Amino acid sequence: MLIDGTYRLGPTTSRLLIRTGRAGLGRRAGHDLTIEATQWSGEAVVNVGEPDGSSVSVTVETDSLEVREGSGGLKPLTDADRAENKRTLADKALLHTAAHPTIAFRSTRITGTPQSFEITGELTIKGRTHPVTAHKRSGPSDELFTARVAVALFGALGIALAVIVQGHSVGFLAQLATTVAASAVTPTLLYTFYWRHFNRTGLLWTVYGGTTLTIGLYLFSTAVSGSPTALIPTADFAWFGKSRPAMVSVPAAFLLGWAGSLAGRRRSGPAQAPEEDPLAVDALLLTGRPLTSRAVTPQGPSAPLRGTHRHP
Repeated sequence: MLIDGTYRLGPTTSRLLIRTGRAGLGRRAGHDLTIEATQWSGEAVVNVGEPDGSSVSVTVETDSLEVREGSGGLKPLTDADRAENKRTLADKALLHTAAHPTIAFRSTRITGTPQSFEITGELTIKGRTHPVTAHKRSGPSDELFTARVAVALFGALGIALAVIVQGHSVGFLAQLATTVAASAVTPTLLYTFYWRHFNRTGLLWTVYGGTTLTIGLYLFSTAVSGSPTALIPTADFAWFGKSRPAMVSVPAAFLLGWAGSLAGRRRSGPAQAPEEDPLAVDALLLTGRPLTSRAVTPQGPSAPLRGTHRHP
C-alpha cells in the first residue's frame, strides 16, 4: 500500500534489472539476457490523492551494468560471454560509457491510481533524450492471489460463525447471507452490465459498503437481540427494530456504487491502462496457469551483443 512521502531508491532498497530479447537470423544461437545495474539512484515523490503531484527520477551509471543471467541459446552463457557483453555495452557503438557515464529518466506526468497508473517522462541515453511512457497495473497473478486470500478469509469467517451459532436457529444466518448478497452482488452485477462508467472505486464502495452496512444493521436489529427468538435473547441492544435491513442496505449499496464511480473517475483522470486479454485473465483465475500463445518474431539484423539480438 502506497503512502504519501518521498522515497529514496537505490541498490540497497531494490534491484534494477534490464531484460533483452532475441531477433534476427542468429536468434537461436543467442541468449535472453538479464542485466543488472549495480550503481544507481532515484527518488520517488508519492501523492496518492493527487497523482499530478507525484514524480520519479532515476540515474544509472552505465559502467555498472552487469550480465547476471542468460537463458536459451545453443550453449550456456559463460563468464567469457559476460565479459565480452560488458565490453560491447561500453563500446562507442552502444552506450559509449567513457563519454556518457549515466542514463537518466525524469517523469513529466503521472496519472491513474496506485493499482493502475501511467508514467510519462524523458529518458536520456548517450546524450539523447527520448519521450517514454510506462504503464503499471495489477496483473492476473495479483488478482489470483487476492482471490485466494479472500476465499481463505471468508471460509475461516464462515467456520467461526458456524461454531458460534451452533445450536441456534439457522434462519438468522440465512437471512444475513441473502441480504449481503442482495446488497453487494446485485448492484455490482447490474452496474457492470448496464453502466459503462462503473469502475473499481465504485465496485469497492459497493461491496465493502453494502456488506458493512448489512452486518451493522443486523447486529443492532431484533434478529440478534431484544426478542425471545433472537440470536442472543437475554440481551437487548437493538435499535433498528423489526424492519428488514435489506430495505436500507440495498438502496444504499446502489448509491455507494454510483458515488464511488464518480469519485474514482475524478481521481484517476483520463489515462487508461493497456487492456489485457480477457481470455488469458479468465484462464489464469480458473486454472492458476497462464494462457500461452505462439508469438511470431520479426526477422531483422543481429545486434552486436553476443548471446542476444535486438531490433535496429
